[in-house]
Amino acid sequence: MSTVAQHLPTIGPNGVTFEEANGFIFSHLDQPQVIFDISQQYGVTVSMLAEISGHSADEVMAYFSNAALDAKELNKVSSLINYDLGSLAHFVDFDTNTGALSIASLQAIVKPKFGDTPDYDDFFAPLWSSHVVDHVFTPDELGVTHLGNIPHPGEVFEKNEGLESVFYGTLLNIFKAFDQTELNQIESFTHTDTNGNEFQALLVEALSDSPSPSVWTDKELSDHVTAYAGEIIEDYWNDPSVSGILDLSYVALAVA
Repeated sequence: MSTVAQHLPTIGPNGVTFEEANGFIFSHLDQPQVIFDISQQYGVTVSMLAEISGHSADEVMAYFSNAALDAKELNKVSSLINYDLGSLAHFVDFDTNTGALSIASLQAIVKPKFGDTPDYDDFFAPLWSSHVVDHVFTPDELGVTHLGNIPHPGEVFEKNEGLESVFYGTLLNIFKAFDQTELNQIESFTHTDTNGNEFQALLVEALSDSPSPSVWTDKELSDHVTAYAGEIIEDYWNDPSVSGILDLSYVALAVA
């Protein structure tokens, strides 16, 4: 995860100094919502706020809690996923397939769903320029450790093909774990304010083992993945609190 010294100079067109950030915080102490919103917009985490303000992380958490704000949301700045996947981490992997399940084939189906808008390519671009000033996404910046660094040789906010590969590879792994009965149960589940734990249990059970071989043909897998990918990308742009491109996937919802 980026430090204050790494992150502040990359905010906005000219960067922000430590003194400017400190001044902003202390001039808005009576407006925790403003500090929270600006911090979330620019990827400033609890630990960064603690360093800037000179207070402990616990004090920063309490400050927001007293205003009915969940400071843990400010720590969701990873580009791939912002949840501890535990035993489900192996689902997150690159797409190394050829043919109908290759990145190019899946992209050719999903990208046109977004017409002439930049929503598809921008989905795979980093939110925080501090993540790629060194031309890589580190494990901390990705939110998973087993992939190592993912290079980002292009401009700061250009699409990253490594993220695109992991996105499709993960969705393919998820659907390969389902059989038809499990998928029907998941897709027909009716969400309410009180049954989130039930849905998580359903997902964990479905992801706990994978049929071998997969019950789906390549065409069926492509259909499932491309439809779901389109939904995730659309929902991502409709929810400004989401930063990880896999945060709305079934594997994340199973542990969120």
